[in-house]
Amino acid sequence: MNPCVSVIIPNYNHAPYLKERIESILAQDYQDFELILLDDCSTDSSREVLKEYENHPRVSHVIFNDHNNGSPFIQWKKGMSLAKGEYIWVAESDDVADCQLLGALVREMEKCRNTVIAFAHSRLIDKSNNHLSYGWHEEDTGDVLVCDGKQFVMEKMLTSNYIYNASMAIFRKSAYLLIDTKFDHYSYCGDWVFWIELCLKGDVVEVCRVLNSYRQHKGQATQQSLKSGGKWVETGYVLKRAADLLNLSDVKRRYLRGRYTKRFAKEEVPNRSEILKLHNDIFGGSSMDICYYEIGKMWNFLRI
Repeated sequence: MNPCVSVIIPNYNHAPYLKERIESILAQDYQDFELILLDDCSTDSSREVLKEYENHPRVSHVIFNDHNNGSPFIQWKKGMSLAKGEYIWVAESDDVADCQLLGALVREMEKCRNTVIAFAHSRLIDKSNNHLSYGWHEEDTGDVLVCDGKQFVMEKMLTSNYIYNASMAIFRKSAYLLIDTKFDHYSYCGDWVFWIELCLKGDVVEVCRVLNSYRQHKGQATQQSLKSGGKWVETGYVLKRAADLLNLSDVKRRYLRGRYTKRFAKEEVPNRSEILKLHNDIFGGSSMDICYYEIGKMWNFLRI
């Protein structure tokens, strides 16, 4: 019988955090899973750490790349091709899981066959596991919120990537097999477009319990994307893809253009002129587009 969950750890140069990450998975209260360990040609001591787990009964694969792929999402896709479970958890190699995370999310997925994603809340931690004072949704109310996937994308995923850390979520493999898999063409925002496409295949469950620790450090791809401007380039592509998938009206497209034009103008953006040439229809809106955005916030233009 295949395992219920396939847990994929796509690692690159996270040796200092890797053992803690793997142990937090092996210690899960819910034990019906396989563990797939992938390394994208790390230059640190990651190989030595991963080889310690080669013969563990929960580990089904340990694969070392001969060359670096340049994108974590290529590793995601490789892991998904190996996955035998009904559900998949991409457990980022520098994060840490509460022992109850997997069980809590699987239980919610099992309640309804139309659910394609279940995710928990996260705390932010630094390289030494200290809890950071800032964060996003860290509510620990115990509530379980079920939302139609299209409504969730409209209200939560167009103005930001609400599922901002892969480690906080599990998803149904059968739904993944139905989506356009070009998310692996991205270097930074592949997760955002992946979640958007996946959410549109069914319902989304938000478990309002803090069961995931999302590590913040200088080596993160997120930090690198901000320095290079790659985040903005890929954000433009994600928004265009989402607008087309949702068949957004002109009013809603102008709302989005106004929001991102205003944000683009306020932030420090490397290669600003080149990005504007590429995505002028997203970041180069008019004062009227910004007006649509300000009005739309009051009237909630993004509701279905």
